[in-house]
Amino acid sequence: MPRAALVSTLLVLACRSSAPYMVPAAVFNTAVAVGFSVADRAAGGCYSPCNPGYVCNPLTGFCEQDAPVCVGESNDPRCPPRIDVPIGTQQRGAGSASSPAPVGVSPATGRAPPLPAERPPPGP
Repeated sequence: MPRAALVSTLLVLACRSSAPYMVPAAVFNTAVAVGFSVADRAAGGCYSPCNPGYVCNPLTGFCEQDAPVCVGESNDPRCPPRIDVPIGTQQRGAGSASSPAPVGVSPATGRAPPLPAERPPPGP
């Protein structure tokens, strides 16, 4: 652990800036930001202000997406519409020739293609 502290200190000292008081200014600004964050959290808010579309969870102090839980039929306009997509089935009473074939059945032949083991080997 002391070796890691020494390496990180050397790396910080190796990064020089032409601006004076760079490290003290960074320490001061970080302390101010942490102080405001702690004060806001102690008042029951989040650690930082939440972006639009997010709300503060007072239990955790973090911002969470403001999305409804859409279960079943919901009249909430924020819920995406439910689209029923029948896969491999036909509706009852729809036996007309214009109805699409079930998934996996060739419309040209009216049957499923052969399994890979049943296919003839490819030509030379």
